[in-house]
Amino acid sequence: MMNNPKYEHKPLEIKKPPFYKPPKLEKSFPEPKPRPPVYKPPKVEKPNPPIYKPPEGKKLLDF
Repeated sequence: MMNNPKYEHKPLEIKKPPFYKPPKLEKSFPEPKPRPPVYKPPKVEKPNPPIYKPPEGKKLLDF
């Protein structure tokens, strides 16, 4: 095998990537607006249904 200078073995150089610096944001975001209150429907007082009364002469089954 001939030593070809073009393919000469070189020790691998480990290149460290430059330390990542996030770009500085010039624009500062405005304060988030407070959320509107969740809609709650007004409570409606429902009258209790009338108690069932059997017609005259009939009685409810005894359990």
